[in-house]
Amino acid sequence: MAQVTMTICDRHHQQGAEVPGTSRRFVIDGFKATTDLCDECYETEAGPLLSFLRTMTGTTAPKRTTTSGKRRPKSKLDSSTVRAWAVENGIDVSPRGRISQDLLERYRASQG
Repeated sequence: MAQVTMTICDRHHQQGAEVPGTSRRFVIDGFKATTDLCDECYETEAGPLLSFLRTMTGTTAPKRTTTSGKRRPKSKLDSSTVRAWAVENGIDVSPRGRISQDLLERYRASQG
């Protein structure tokens, strides 16, 4: 015989009733919560907040930054120029991928 699992609304369960619910996840300002709510309780509990959020404009998530919280400035150096300089000066450099910071500093120093 197959086993059936039913999600019960948390609000109704607190009152002793077993009304089918759906798991809902909320993340606001880093606060994460999961609750099981029936459609009625979802509209009652989350409806005002959802109405407010729907009126807002802008991005839906903050932009990701580096771990220090600051973006690194893009290098204004052309990687093919740096690689060509390295080869001309007998320095081993991969034809693809990231150029080491040491090599970039050596190139900048050579350019005055």
